[in-house]
Amino acid sequence: MSPLVVGGLAGGLTALAALGGLLTMAVSRWRYDREAALREPVEEELLPLVLSVLLGDAPAASPRGARARRVSRDMTLEALDLFSGSSRERAIEWLEREGFVADEMRHLRSRRAWRRAEAAWRLGRMRSHEAAAPLISRLGDARFGVRDAAAGALGRIGGPDGARALIRAFTDGRIGLGIAGGAILRLDASAGPPLAAAIADADNRSRGALAEVAGYRGDRMAVEAIAGGLVDEAPEVRRRCALALASLGPPIPAGVEHRLRALADDPAPFARAAAATALGLLVGDDAEPAHRRLAGDGDFWVGHRAAEALSRLPSGDELGWAILLDDSPTVGSARARSRLLEWLERSGAVRRRME
Repeated sequence: MSPLVVGGLAGGLTALAALGGLLTMAVSRWRYDREAALREPVEEELLPLVLSVLLGDAPAASPRGARARRVSRDMTLEALDLFSGSSRERAIEWLEREGFVADEMRHLRSRRAWRRAEAAWRLGRMRSHEAAAPLISRLGDARFGVRDAAAGALGRIGGPDGARALIRAFTDGRIGLGIAGGAILRLDASAGPPLAAAIADADNRSRGALAEVAGYRGDRMAVEAIAGGLVDEAPEVRRRCALALASLGPPIPAGVEHRLRALADDPAPFARAAAATALGLLVGDDAEPAHRRLAGDGDFWVGHRAAEALSRLPSGDELGWAILLDDSPTVGSARARSRLLEWLERSGAVRRRME
């Protein structure tokens, strides 16, 4: 077959593929518009039912028709995202009583992965504790999309069992940090004890990440476990634990200040930089000697973070000017003065001094 014929066939197939794609998009758009047109009158009709569910006025049973039942479910789920307290609890009870939760738990056993993932996502929006155990079982699903959807759902539902299962799935490598961290951040206060236990017992790959998540959560139950990570053999764990303590803020347990000061001499530059940030936020003006030394560190980011932390101390203006006026000829002192000047300008200290 000649190259000209081959080229013509290839061009024809490309054109057919493009046409097929356009037809698929057009059909999808038509279906979406048609569904929206059919839903609108049903939504208007069902609005009083959804309001009665939220306001507690003895809500009626869900409608029998497939479309109306689906629309009433979706409207209630949208309301769940907006309401809290007793209104949310009444809506969850109604979804359980009318069989919506049972329907989705049944779909969790579907042979189709997309259907299992959709069911997990919807159960998370329903926030029913009845779904916790089936969702935990889906953390072992063969498809990562289903596992991720189940993890996100458990984060919405909360509870200590869900927290332990999420943490275990992360440490086992079944779900990634982004999904696990986002889910754990959503959990209620009952996640505190299992999270603290996991930080204390996890391997190096997981400990630092879990400590960082606990810091973002503001979970002070984990402060002792996080502080233990300051002397971990892995420098990345030491860095993350220092930043987690900085996120938690004062007060700090006895002995933690000493560990942070020791971390300021860590052989890993990124650990020293984290120590500078944590000392500034947790120790305050008393950390000035360490910051002065770190500001002149040979590593750029260590000095940068130390100068930033020092300029933001309660007495940062005065301490910074004292360093600027120090005419010591050492290379470290020159670096410290240069870095401090940059941060004093950023923080407005130079302008205040001029005024």
